[in-house]
Amino acid sequence: MGIEDVLARCRATADRAAAGGVGPAEVATLVADLATLPADHPERSRLAVTAVLALTKGGGAAPAQVGGYLNDLLELVDHVPATLVAWPQVRASARAQHFMHSAVHGIPIDLPAAERELAELAEAMWDVPRVKLLVESAKRVIGTVAAGHEGDGRAMAQMLDSLGPQFDKLGDDPGVRGMRSFMEVAQRAMVAQQSGDLDEVMAAFREMQRVSADLPADTGIHEVLAQTSAELDVLMSSLRGQAPGGDDPVATADDIARSLADDDAPLAERVRARLLAASALMRGGEETDLARVDAAVDQYRAALAMGRDHAQYEFALTGLAVALYRRSEVAGTTDGLDEAEELLTRALELFGGPRHRQWSMANGLLANIRQRLGDLAASGEFGLAAQRSYAWRALLEPDPADARLAIKDAVHDAVELARTCLRANNIADALRALDTCRGLMLFAEVELRDVREKLVAAGRADLAERWVHEGRDSEGLRREVVAALVDAGATRNLLDPPSLADIRRALADSGADALVYLVPGSGLAPGVAVIAPREGPPAYMALQHLVVEGDADIERYLTALAHRSRAGEPNRTMPTLETETETETGTGAGAASAEPGSAGAGSGSAGAGSGSAGAEGFAREIAAESGPSFGDSVDALCGWAWRAAMGPLLERYFARTAAGRVPRIVLIPMGDLARVPWQAARRPDGTYAVELAAFSQAVSARLFCDNAARRPVRPGSTGLVVGDPDTEGAAVALHAAREEAHAVRQAFYRSARYVGRRPDGSTSPSGRGTAAEVREWLADTAPHAGGTLHLACHGSYTTKDGKATAALLLAPDEPGGAPGELGTDEIVRVLRAVPERRIGLVVMAACHTGRSIHGYDEAYSLGTAFLAGGVRTVLSTHWAIPDKATSALMYVFHHHLREDRMAPWEALRAAQMWMLRPDREPPPGMPERLRSVTAGHDHAHVVAWAGFVHGGR
Repeated sequence: MGIEDVLARCRATADRAAAGGVGPAEVATLVADLATLPADHPERSRLAVTAVLALTKGGGAAPAQVGGYLNDLLELVDHVPATLVAWPQVRASARAQHFMHSAVHGIPIDLPAAERELAELAEAMWDVPRVKLLVESAKRVIGTVAAGHEGDGRAMAQMLDSLGPQFDKLGDDPGVRGMRSFMEVAQRAMVAQQSGDLDEVMAAFREMQRVSADLPADTGIHEVLAQTSAELDVLMSSLRGQAPGGDDPVATADDIARSLADDDAPLAERVRARLLAASALMRGGEETDLARVDAAVDQYRAALAMGRDHAQYEFALTGLAVALYRRSEVAGTTDGLDEAEELLTRALELFGGPRHRQWSMANGLLANIRQRLGDLAASGEFGLAAQRSYAWRALLEPDPADARLAIKDAVHDAVELARTCLRANNIADALRALDTCRGLMLFAEVELRDVREKLVAAGRADLAERWVHEGRDSEGLRREVVAALVDAGATRNLLDPPSLADIRRALADSGADALVYLVPGSGLAPGVAVIAPREGPPAYMALQHLVVEGDADIERYLTALAHRSRAGEPNRTMPTLETETETETGTGAGAASAEPGSAGAGSGSAGAGSGSAGAEGFAREIAAESGPSFGDSVDALCGWAWRAAMGPLLERYFARTAAGRVPRIVLIPMGDLARVPWQAARRPDGTYAVELAAFSQAVSARLFCDNAARRPVRPGSTGLVVGDPDTEGAAVALHAAREEAHAVRQAFYRSARYVGRRPDGSTSPSGRGTAAEVREWLADTAPHAGGTLHLACHGSYTTKDGKATAALLLAPDEPGGAPGELGTDEIVRVLRAVPERRIGLVVMAACHTGRSIHGYDEAYSLGTAFLAGGVRTVLSTHWAIPDKATSALMYVFHHHLREDRMAPWEALRAAQMWMLRPDREPPPGMPERLRSVTAGHDHAHVVAWAGFVHGGR
C-alpha cells in the first residue's frame, strides 16, 4: 500500500472519529498507519492532532475503549497549527487519560514522573474546569497505584477520599451519583483488604458490581469489573486455602488461565491470568502436593516468558522464587534454591529499595534460603535488609495509629532474625536486628524534623518548598519526600539501626556500662539478654525463666496493673468518668462517688496540715493504693524479676565490674517486659537490684544514641514547676503534690516560674498551670526560661474505640472550660518546631507517664515523647503513683541532684535507696510536712518508690 492509500484510509478514519463513529480496532489501525508515514510528512502530525481532538471532543473524556491510544497519537505530533490555541488543554486531557488507562490496565509507567507531570498539568489547567477535573482524577488514580505499589494503605484511602470533591464538581446527575457510590464501596473494599477480612472484601466487591449498573457504558468500569470478578473468585479461593479441582494439575492450571484471559486478551490480562492460576495451585504457599507445586512453577515460568513489558513482571519473579522454595521444602532437598536466589536478586534490583511492598518478603525469603543452605551470616544480612521496610513504613505514615498497623509484623520478624544471628554467634547483628522493631513511630518523628533543610541540602529545593506550603499530610508528598531523603542519603542511617560501635560511643558519652536487650521466651525458645558493653566483646545469656505467657507471677502482676482500682488517699491519675472511654485507672481515686471522709469527698484527711500525713497515714496510703491484689502481685513480681533476669545478669555478667563501682545498665525490655520495674527485682535475701546497680530504660538503641549525641544541659535554678493545677473537678486535689512542687521550687529552683496551686490551695500569681502555659514554656528558647520542668499533677491513660491516648491533665486554658491536656503527639510536635530548645530535665511526678499508647515495643509514651523531642533526661512512671509517697521521693531526688551534684540517674537511685532505709534521715531543709509522711513507714512496699524509671542521659 502506497503513501496515498495510507493517507486516504487515515483521513477516512479521522473523519469518522470526528463524527464519533470509531472503535478501538479502527483507532489502532490509524495509529499504525500514521506511524508508517515519514516523520516529516505534514499530514502525519495534522491527522494525529485531528484524531486526538475528535476522540477527546476538544479536551474532554475519551471513550474508555480508545483511551489507551491517546498517547500513541500524541507521540506522532511534532507541530501544531498556531491557530489551535486550545491544544495545551487537549494535550493535558489526553496525557491524563493515558496515565489513568496505564494504571488501570497494568501497563508499566514511571509513577513518580507521572505524579510530577500531573501536578504540573493541574497547576497549568487551573482555569479549565473539565480538563482540571480529568487531571485531578488522574493524579488520584496514579497516587493510589503508587501508594499500593509501596504498601501505603493510608495514602490509598486518602486518594480515594479526595475523589469525592471532584465528583461534587460534576453536579448531581445519576451518573455522578453512581460514580460517587462506586468509589465509596471501593474504599470499603480496600479497608477490608488491609484488615484481612476476606468476606467483607467479597461483599464490597459484589456491591461494586451492583452499583456499577447505573454507570455510563463508556466508563470502561463494567469491563474491568467483569474481569476482576473472575480473578477475585480465583484469588479468594486460593487465600482461603481451597485448591482448584481436577486430577491433572497442569490441565487445571491451563483451564483457570484460559477462563481469565484468552489468547487475544491484552498482555497484562494474560500475564495476570497465569499468575492467578499459579496462586490457586499454591494455596497461599501451603500446598504439599508436589505435582501441583510443579504445575504452579510452570505457570510462573509462562508468565515470565511473556516478557518484561508488563507491570507484573517483578511479581512473576518473586512468585516463581516462592514456588521453587516451596518445592524444595516439599521434596526435602535444596534443588532449585540457587535459581530462586537468582530470581529474587533480579526482583530486588527492580524494586529499587525498601519502599516496595515486596521488599521485605523477597529479602526474608533470601534469608530463609541462606539459612537452609547453612549460611547463617548471609541469612542475617538479608534479614536485616528485610527489616528496613518497617522503618520505611513508619516514616511513610503521619498517623501513629496507622503506622502501628503498617509495622505490626516488625517485632516477630526482628526476634526471629535475632535468634538466627545468635545461633551464628553474630551478637552485633542480633543487636541491630532487635533494634529494627523498636520505637519506629518515635524514630519517624525524629528523622522528619528539619525536613526543609534536609531537602535543600539534598538538592531538592522544589520538594522543600512544597513541604512548607502543602504540609506533611499532603497527598503523596510525604512518600516523595522520604524517598528523596533516602536516595540522597540526606539523613544519617535513615533506615538502618546503629552499629555496635555507635552504641559503645553512646554508652561512653552517657556514662553507662552496657545496653541490654531483654527478650521474652516464646514456645520452646528461651528468653535471652543480648548485651552491648561499653568495653569488651558483646555477649548474650539464655534466660530460661524470662517467659511471660504461663508464668503466674508476671501474669498476675500485668492483670492487676491493667485492672486495679483505687480508693482511700489520692494518687496522681485522672479518675474514670461515666463515658464510653475506658481509663487505665479503673474506678479511680476520689471519683465523684467517694465515700465520706475519703480524699475525693474533700475531707481534711489529706489536706494541708492534716495530722494523718504522718507515718500511720503514709502506711494507710500504701495499703489502700496497692490493695491486696496489686500490692501482692508487685511483691511476687520482685522475686520473679530477680529469678528471670536480674539475678543472672548481676551475679554472672556484671559480677566482673570493678570492685566498689556500681554498674549502670541501660535496659530495653521487649513486649510486656517493658512494664516490669526491674530495679525492684529482689534477691532471696531481700536485697533489691537498685542496691546493686543503677538502671535506665531506653526506647531503642537508635534513640539512645541520638540522645547521647546531644550536648548535655546542666540543671540550673530556672525552669517551670507545676503544682496540682485546678482541673475544675475533673480530678481530685493532690495536696501532697502541692507541698512537693512548692517545696522543690523554694529549695532548689528559686528562679523558676511556679504555676498551679500553692499548699494553701490558692492559685499561684504566676499562672494557673494550664496546658497553654506548659506549651509556651516548652517552646521558649530564651535563656531565662531554664531547662528543668517538674510536673506534680495528674496523668491519664485512656482507650476509646481501640485507640489509646495519654496526657498530662492540667488547668483549663480558660477558667470554667474543659481541663487542659498535653498529649504525646503534641509534645513531640511542639518540641520538634524548636530544635534549638535545650531542656535538660523533665520530671513527671504523675501517673502512667511511661505507659506506651501504641504497644510496648513502640514505647510511645509521655516520657519518650519528651525524649524524642530533644529533652536530655526524663523521669516517668510505670503505674498510678501514690501522692504522698511520691512527694517525699521527689524532694529527695532534687536534693541529690542540686545539692549533691549527682547526675539524674544517680539522684533517682539515691532517692529510691533512701526510701528503702528504715533508719533514713530527711535531708536538710526538707519541710516538716514532707518529713512527717515518711517517718517509720514500711519500706517493703515497692509501690512507693519503684514506679519511677529514668530515661536519657
